[in-house]
Order: sequence, then structure tokens, then C-alpha cells
Amino acid sequence: TSVELEAGTLSGVMVEALAFCFDAAARNTPAEGARLVVREIEARGTCLGCGHVFVLESLLAQCPQCGEYAVEILQGRELKGISLTIDEE
Repeated sequence: TSVELEAGTLSGVMVEALAFCFDAAARNTPAEGARLVVREIEARGTCLGCGHVFVLESLLAQCPQCGEYAVEILQGRELKGISLTIDEE
């Protein structure tokens, strides 16, 4: 049994804390013992000044190309459930 998630690097999710909470929440349920797989999604944004696409290290990001701070976030804030696999007994 496994649960697969995607978590963006700007989502605010701490993967270690999520894993700990998952184990605690799954206790005494059909999900007990399930493997949690969290794939981190790199944050990327587009500069609204010059159109350059770059990796974002924080929500307040400066374009490395032109120095502009107006950035549209393309990815990296999401927390998505991707799959749930249940092993039959």
C-alpha cells in the first residue's frame, strides 16, 4: 500500500513533518503501514519584465536576467495527491 504526493518547494510543506503526521494519522486505519512517497516540485516563475523563466528560491524572487521583482509563479506552490495503491490481502 502506498500514497504518492507532489509538494512544491514553495508550498510550505515540510516533507519530514508530513511523513511523521501521515504515520500518526494512519495508525489503526487501513492505511497503517502504507508507504508515503513525496516528490518535490521545483518552483519556477516567469519574469513579467523580460519573460525569463527561472527557478524560484522564495516567494519574493528577483529575476536573474533583468533584476525585476514582478514574477508570475508557474509551479511550486502545489500539494497534490497523485496516486493511492492498495495491496489486497
